[in-house]
Amino acid sequence: MTDECSHAEALDLTEELERLKAHNKTLQSDLKELTSVHTQKLIAAELKAEAYRAGMLDLDGLRLLDTSAVTIDDSGSLGDVRAIMEEFRRSKPWLFSNSNSSNPVVAPRAAPPRSRSAIEMSDEEWRSARSALLKRK
Repeated sequence: MTDECSHAEALDLTEELERLKAHNKTLQSDLKELTSVHTQKLIAAELKAEAYRAGMLDLDGLRLLDTSAVTIDDSGSLGDVRAIMEEFRRSKPWLFSNSNSSNPVVAPRAAPPRSRSAIEMSDEEWRSARSALLKRK
């Protein structure tokens, strides 16, 4: 009877080992897929940041960029993204603004304050503005 139990236990252990090996393969393929997705997202984020700094007018233009040249080193940082973006700017200058500022936001033009006409005002605003004018005289 001990031989039968040990043989059954050995079969159970073999089945468990095969199940664990299959599970391990699944986990390894999932890890590889997640690593690939993470790498692509990291590359996209770095390229977007560099495109913004370079003055790209529309970030949809990044779809034209060949990302196969972008490499990630062992520490997880990207290669020279700035050089890639400069080359992209030279090859497709219409995608970029002429300014080479790190901050592409332009301050609005100063405009003198404009008084509102009576047509633009509500009845209450008009009465208030009228009384303020009459008090000044």
